[in-house]
Amino acid sequence: MYAVRHSLILYTFIASSFVVIVLSVGLYGFVKNELAESDGSVQVDSGSGAYFSGLEYFLIENITPSFFLKASELISDRDNKKMTFFYPTGTVFTEDKREVNYTGKSGFLDQNTRTLTLGGDVQMSSVDSLLKSENMKYWSDKDFLICEKSVWGRYDMAKTGDSVIIKSDKLRAYPKEKRFFYSGNAKGEIKRKLRYEENIKFGAENIDLFVNEMTAKLVDNVLIIRGNSRANSRSGEIFLENYNKKLKYYTMSDDVRVDDFVIDSAGKKINRKAFSEKLDGIVSEDKVILTGYPKVFQDKDVVKGNKIIIRDNNETIEVDDASTNVYVK
Repeated sequence: MYAVRHSLILYTFIASSFVVIVLSVGLYGFVKNELAESDGSVQVDSGSGAYFSGLEYFLIENITPSFFLKASELISDRDNKKMTFFYPTGTVFTEDKREVNYTGKSGFLDQNTRTLTLGGDVQMSSVDSLLKSENMKYWSDKDFLICEKSVWGRYDMAKTGDSVIIKSDKLRAYPKEKRFFYSGNAKGEIKRKLRYEENIKFGAENIDLFVNEMTAKLVDNVLIIRGNSRANSRSGEIFLENYNKKLKYYTMSDDVRVDDFVIDSAGKKINRKAFSEKLDGIVSEDKVILTGYPKVFQDKDVVKGNKIIIRDNNETIEVDDASTNVYVK
């Protein structure tokens, strides 16, 4: 009867919080002596908690499943309203009927702060996303998530069929609103649905991805790589919905530099460098538009104007000097 009563208390406890997972030697020692990786000197106060092995929990509210947890071991600290468990795997069923699956090596749930922490090879996935990291912490009352160490995320865009992959040192996110803020040596790639369409790589110190708005903002040490072209700047933005439209797919500003090469009519490889204050990339037309005191260095030529257009794998440079249009080849 004690085990049944405790299970009912635990169901309510899990229903009112999300899960926070922490992987550390200290937690192993606290749960059970023989799992400690240190000297095994930490003892368990069995008077304030209960220990379970090989458990499965299902929570159903209003005839609808809301939470599932399976763990190899679990200890519940009833007095302090905390729970620690190991090798968890399970599913959270959200109010909008989405299923979010999670796994990890350890977990910690604190009802007082309504936080769930997962640690060690953490994965969280839904029908259109997958998130991995070493440590993950979630505040259920704020719908706020933090991931640290070896963060990797993939997001499938329903409108375009693209997959956006981003990795970084740290992630802050609001999962329900699909807003993700990557920081620390962030790098990403846009994988097109059609194989013959070119993927685009990008990077920055900070990458903010807004899935519902179909945009990504890049800040500090921005890099966008497309084909043989590398563009650097201080800030940039990618409009994920505009790949095949006659609209800018990405824009860059502040100290823009473009490095690429073209093959001339004689078959000679020519390096090209371009500088400006702003760049608009129109992928559907294979061109970039440079404004803000632009200039281009191509072979022995230096081209300046109010607006300069350069195209992929094309040595022709289009120049607008405000009074006349010039084509340099």
